[in-house]
Amino acid sequence: MARKTQQRSLKQPEITIIGEGATERFYFTNLRRLKGYRYTCKPRIFTEQSLDEIRKQVVLLLYYLNVERMRND
Repeated sequence: MARKTQQRSLKQPEITIIGEGATERFYFTNLRRLKGYRYTCKPRIFTEQSLDEIRKQVVLLLYYLNVERMRND
């Protein structure tokens, strides 16, 4: 007789959009409102950014996601 296995529920994946302009911000906020998608827009106020600033945000976000994943394990 096989032993019972514990059922694990899968977490919803966390989607983050890093944008850089007013048009992108408008598009993604309305898409979220109309379709009901669940995601986070970073930075909260999309501004014109250089590639270095965007790269820093991506690295910081990946760091925080890694820390959260390690806490949950």
